[in-house]
Amino acid sequence: MSFFFLMIRRPPRSTLSSSSAASDVYKRQVTYRSVLKTTGEEFTNKNLNLKDNSIGMKSIPAATEEEVEATVKVMGGEDWKLWMQALKDADVLSEDASTVAYSYIGSELTYPIYFEGTIGAAKKHLHQTADEITKEVGVKALISVNKGLVTQASAAIPIVPLYMSVLYKVMKENNVHEGCIEQIERLFKEKRLLADTITDEHGWVRMDDLELRDDIQDEVKKRWEEINTDNVSELADVDGYWEDFYRMFGFKEEGIDYEAETDPVVEIPSIKAVSYTHLTLPTKRIV
Repeated sequence: MSFFFLMIRRPPRSTLSSSSAASDVYKRQVTYRSVLKTTGEEFTNKNLNLKDNSIGMKSIPAATEEEVEATVKVMGGEDWKLWMQALKDADVLSEDASTVAYSYIGSELTYPIYFEGTIGAAKKHLHQTADEITKEVGVKALISVNKGLVTQASAAIPIVPLYMSVLYKVMKENNVHEGCIEQIERLFKEKRLLADTITDEHGWVRMDDLELRDDIQDEVKKRWEEINTDNVSELADVDGYWEDFYRMFGFKEEGIDYEAETDPVVEIPSIKAVSYTHLTLPTKRIV
């Protein structure tokens, strides 16, 4: 069986540039800051105010070239390729190892802020990196384009929470909604991630196929034109959005007493310290 190093894109994180001395690291560190902006021109559209679930308008400014480049540094595929090269050089991968990165493209409604925005530039770099890893590193790299879900990252992107809420409502009404677990189960079972993976013409695994079905998107766009503060609960699944949001952080689970005293320090005997000193990975500071 193949060994899969599953790469999941996460929000920006911080590391330091490589150096043999701590003082030298401090001197050489470079800071990259990602931004949630459009590219080209300002974009204005409907937005869900998460403070009171009201609908208003939100404008997102255009990014500079420097901001686009910094966002690609933070959220693109550079670190993925460095890790796979380091693992290959350390000879810790099986011969038939594969690696997969989770990505997102989304609906035309969110293109200006997502796929055609600064995040989209980073995603395109990630997709390009998959080909580079396969050809240059010699490890099969796949892109799984997933459906829209409530995540810590997506909740911070203007306009996207409203789209997710409407999408949830429409997909649930059509019995095709999937949560994180159901989606990844289908990735392995239906799309056959472990062998003979089903991909599109780009070589991507399209887990967003249900989200982008014509009937689903047509209904989402119809409701988008009609939605306002008065009918948002009727046209969108705001309650479902908030339920997923709270559960993402461990809240709103039945049977749990959130007022009980809790010790946050719990030893896990099965987890042992592992040394990775044999891996050398060039790093950079990212915020």
